[in-house]
Amino acid sequence: MSENNDQSMIDDLMMTYFQLKENPETRTEQWTEFTVFVSRQCHNAVQRAIKTKKREDNRKALHLCNVGLLAAQQIGRIHPVIPQIAFEAGLLHFQARQFFKAGQLFYLAHRSFQQLGNEELSNKALKHSIRAFMDSFKEFHSVAVRLTLDNYHDIGWNYVIRSIRSLISFHRATRTTPTKITNIDPRPQLTALLEFIKNEKNRFDEEKVRTLLTILQQLEEKKEISQESLTEMEKEILSLLPSRPRMLLIIYEDGRLLYGYDFENKTENSSFLVIMAGILFAIISVLSLELKVGTLNQLQTEEGIALVEKRNKTYFFLLCSGEPGVLRNNFQLYIDEFLSLYEQTLNNWHGELVFRDAKRLVDLIF
Repeated sequence: MSENNDQSMIDDLMMTYFQLKENPETRTEQWTEFTVFVSRQCHNAVQRAIKTKKREDNRKALHLCNVGLLAAQQIGRIHPVIPQIAFEAGLLHFQARQFFKAGQLFYLAHRSFQQLGNEELSNKALKHSIRAFMDSFKEFHSVAVRLTLDNYHDIGWNYVIRSIRSLISFHRATRTTPTKITNIDPRPQLTALLEFIKNEKNRFDEEKVRTLLTILQQLEEKKEISQESLTEMEKEILSLLPSRPRMLLIIYEDGRLLYGYDFENKTENSSFLVIMAGILFAIISVLSLELKVGTLNQLQTEEGIALVEKRNKTYFFLLCSGEPGVLRNNFQLYIDEFLSLYEQTLNNWHGELVFRDAKRLVDLIF
């Protein structure tokens, strides 16, 4: 299939997804039929990407996996295609050496297979998850050491945080794991990281180093740590990261993306952002009763800390890599400026792409 046909298929599937979602008469059977069809396309694309090892094939296959997971959420129950798509998306991220994301997807597949009572596939996904989190920890630790010793302290610190977050995820995955699933021992790597931080602590903030050492010592000393404790550790770790914006999404009340900007790739309104908007709208819809209209809300996500605010018919979403800090002020300024330009338009919006100054505001404010 040609590159243009591939992209056209993805666009068509996204259009079908939104048509189904916007139709109040869409039945569970229709969602199931659509999701199963997408999962077949996803499987074929994943096999091709693994075979060719081409970045473009990997990207397209991931888009299909994301559409499949998005559609599967609408079925209303755990369907066998959900863990299968998550597992295959994990394989793609692992091939691209995005080990932490691969670990998260493998772990999602493990939990879903577990709920379906498929012990064999659940254990297989868990084994992949554990390996991915350990590879993530090793790679981030190695990069942290190299950057810090080369005097890139600030960037090195980011990788120290990422390595510990990978280690926390490793502990979460192995917390109730039968020994037959894995024989990976994290203690040598953990001890090496502890020694590195102690030796280089003068290069970093003293209070933050104390926090890290406390968490690492807990991980080293305790054989079993509760899920709640691991979650609190992860929140504490993320709060130590410097704040930077990762993704800005403006979503209409029916789930359509009005405007999206990816700060890392410097792209606007990409198909990836459209998919992310759909996923985040699904999350926001579940939490809608807890969101205070006109008030800045903060949510913890797998990707970082999210700031969310609803104004009239519009959701504004900013994903941050760490504790938002001053980005709160930037974000609220962006919302005010955007609405000063487009509030009247949004009151009677019919799908036109008229938000031409959205990028100019990003450049000015962020």
